[in-house]
Amino acid sequence: MSYDFNKLKPEYSQLWVNCKINPGKAKQFQNAADLIRRGEVTYKDLESKTGVPWYLIGMLHYRESDCNFHTHLHNGDSLNARTIHVPRGRPTTGQPPFTFEFSAIDALRYEDFDRIHDWNIEHVLYCMEQYNGWGYRQRGYPSAYVWAGTNNYQHGKFVSDGVFSAYVIDTQLGCAGIFKTLLIGDTTDINTESENTDKKSHKAGQSSSTVNELPQTSRKWNISTWLHWIFGGSATV
Repeated sequence: MSYDFNKLKPEYSQLWVNCKINPGKAKQFQNAADLIRRGEVTYKDLESKTGVPWYLIGMLHYRESDCNFHTHLHNGDSLNARTIHVPRGRPTTGQPPFTFEFSAIDALRYEDFDRIHDWNIEHVLYCMEQYNGWGYRQRGYPSAYVWAGTNNYQHGKFVSDGVFSAYVIDTQLGCAGIFKTLLIGDTTDINTESENTDKKSHKAGQSSSTVNELPQTSRKWNISTWLHWIFGGSATV
């Protein structure tokens, strides 16, 4: 089962605007963001081959295997064989052991991420949830994969493939909090900056979803461009 992005976009926009990193989690999110940055060269190489933003690749890689380059991006299984867990048997071409890049391209194409061109914030959040699966949404819970470690998540977790517990709290960091950290850089001010940006947009007669849309040319993206675009007007990329 899949969901129409355009129908979910307003929900993602509101969740993003309201999202706050939980007290005491800021340092953990900063460490995760720093770990992703260390793999930036590899992620950007994959971006050049697939069109998928490097920061999304990095966040998925962190969530699946703590950015371990000896594992499949699909699910964190070892590159020494085809994937064992869902999605099983990937990549379907080539022979193990696989390189991280070869397998990662397969993972991104498997999700059709290489066909997406409108990489606004809402679409990044949508892809995060799609990558992990729609099981949380089908049960009426926010995705731990996306929102864990923020005020948008309280409890509920898939403890294994297809096995859900409403009482377990996911202690692994969700992608959205990492995303906020990558965008702002300093998590100590992240919530204030987000709220102030939203207030500025309303004063200027803009909608919050407009503020949350990202530069469309993802391949020329960098942190400085983000900050300029969010706080200083449209960036030239």
